[in-house]
Amino acid sequence: MKSLYFSAFPKTERFSLLQLVLMTLHRNIHLQAIYDKTEFVGLDFLVEGKTEVYLGYLAIVPDKRGQGYGSRVLKVLEQNYSAKQLVLDIEPVTRKAENYKQRSSRLHFYQHNGFHRTKKDLVDDGGEYAILTTANKFNPAVFKHLLKWMSFGLYRFKIE
Repeated sequence: MKSLYFSAFPKTERFSLLQLVLMTLHRNIHLQAIYDKTEFVGLDFLVEGKTEVYLGYLAIVPDKRGQGYGSRVLKVLEQNYSAKQLVLDIEPVTRKAENYKQRSSRLHFYQHNGFHRTKKDLVDDGGEYAILTTANKFNPAVFKHLLKWMSFGLYRFKIE
């Protein structure tokens, strides 16, 4: 799980492992390994609030990507949290980005799985990220509160 976390997310987009573990001390924060029977296929990091669930990380092992695991995880999350909106953030899709094709594919994947862009971005020391949600309305104040609670108030960010 550790190896996948470090390989799937750039350093600027990762919390330290210690921070992740500390955050999971909160009752409604989960860092989870994803298995297909006994085979490790991925990980996710979830922060559950009263009205929304923040999907901070979702990664599938490289040789299992494109086989529907990510979509299945999102479907399970939608079923398990059907009364709440799912929220996540991704790198913005800009043609000038070196990994434009990867960013575009990621956006398409999430849109295909019921997410849509909000008109808000998350900005932190790692950069700027487009916020996506499964709900019709997005409340930036609620999301901001969830992120502050998640990080014990230590995560520095803005919602723009």
